[in-house]
Amino acid sequence: MKISIVCAALAMALNQGASAAGDSVRFELRIKDAGKEVSAPVMRGQFGQVLTNEVSNLVTVEAVAERPDEDGLAMTTIRVFRNSAGDVRLIKEASMRADLSKTPSFQYAVPGTSLRVEVMPRTEKLPAASQ
Repeated sequence: MKISIVCAALAMALNQGASAAGDSVRFELRIKDAGKEVSAPVMRGQFGQVLTNEVSNLVTVEAVAERPDEDGLAMTTIRVFRNSAGDVRLIKEASMRADLSKTPSFQYAVPGTSLRVEVMPRTEKLPAASQ
């Protein structure tokens, strides 16, 4: 009887670990020019993976989120580059520890332009693998 309880507890723990490992991260981007949305791409990947998206030859966004810690907070970093006449320059880098199951976001108005960049990181469940 005790062995079956231990086995059941072990199986539950392994399933919970597999479920957490099956999570991924999604970054929703919104680029606005003069208040009008010009692009809204989505980047998906694994925790710890740097994701990059060039948006309408205006800006390039790099984003990465580490796996959430024991408090449920993930260190998340974005870098925004300005694309102008063949030149790509880093114009903003920001980081935060955030609960990605909530609604955190990075928002940045590009100086000297009418561009506004919003990056919304979110945890996303991956579909269960078929057996």
